[in-house]
Amino acid sequence: MKDLILDITGIFGPAGDEACVREYITEKVKDKATSISTDALGNLIVFIKGESSDKKVMFAAHMDSIGLMVTYIEDNGFLRFTTLGGISPATIANQKVIFKNGMIGIVAYEGKDCTAQGPMDKFYIDIGTFSKQESEELVNLGDTCVFYSPAVELANDCISSPYLDNRLSCAILIEALNSAKSFKYDTYCVFTTQEEVGLRGAKTAAFAIMPDVGIALDVTLTGDTIKPTRSMACKLGGGAAIKVKDSSLICSPRVKEMLVRLAKENNVPYQIEILEAGGTDTAAIQLTGAGIPAGCISVPTRYVHSMSETACLGDAESAQKLVELIMEQGADC
Repeated sequence: MKDLILDITGIFGPAGDEACVREYITEKVKDKATSISTDALGNLIVFIKGESSDKKVMFAAHMDSIGLMVTYIEDNGFLRFTTLGGISPATIANQKVIFKNGMIGIVAYEGKDCTAQGPMDKFYIDIGTFSKQESEELVNLGDTCVFYSPAVELANDCISSPYLDNRLSCAILIEALNSAKSFKYDTYCVFTTQEEVGLRGAKTAAFAIMPDVGIALDVTLTGDTIKPTRSMACKLGGGAAIKVKDSSLICSPRVKEMLVRLAKENNVPYQIEILEAGGTDTAAIQLTGAGIPAGCISVPTRYVHSMSETACLGDAESAQKLVELIMEQGADC
């Protein structure tokens, strides 16, 4: 799990350009899959034929990350940009970014230092050029970039990376899929696109599959830091987080109770998640068609949507175990 997380968090894949992540995951799961397909939005749909076709179970983990997109090139070569996903001005000033072609840039703020708080239209990217013509030879309007920072290991099996949201959940789903001893029902492991800009991939994938039960995998915030912004029961080291609610949905009580039951019966460490700000693919799945019972398994993560998202490997392993149990025993709720 650790090596997989370190690998997958280093792959370029902002919202709308997830191809490199999709190729990587395909190689990791192809031997276990009954079939693999990619839909019009770029979702990777991995199907595993179950012992019974009485029910379809869908798991969703989004491949995309937050990022920046070039919108304008100034005469002096600096790049203006828009954001892909929720990014705070406080997290990006004087940070390094990398484009798909390997070009490195620095995010800077007009006339201010690294304490800049915005507004976002006062930021620009410096790639070391001196003219618009020079910059246009290196980047194009619409090109995207992501934070440039390697994943690192901390104490107590904690890992920090800009892209635990949500490559961590992709790693969990890959490991669970490959480790599950059996699949009770037809299972669809969907690695979705464009979650950070509106849960778009999960919406179309769920519509195509029309599962009987949907389970999203994502990260969530914690309340275990010094003076957290919001009081929250989730903490690093407490186990997989079973979602009750976030700002995008209230999870199906039946699905939530099923997840709690499986965790208790199999001694899987878990905690309850109530997220006051933020949403996941769960909401898109839940509102598909006439409605689908949906729930979410989260991994508590500090400093989400920053250069230094931090999570505990043990919590990821608990989430993986819970996913495996659903695959093997069925999402009966």
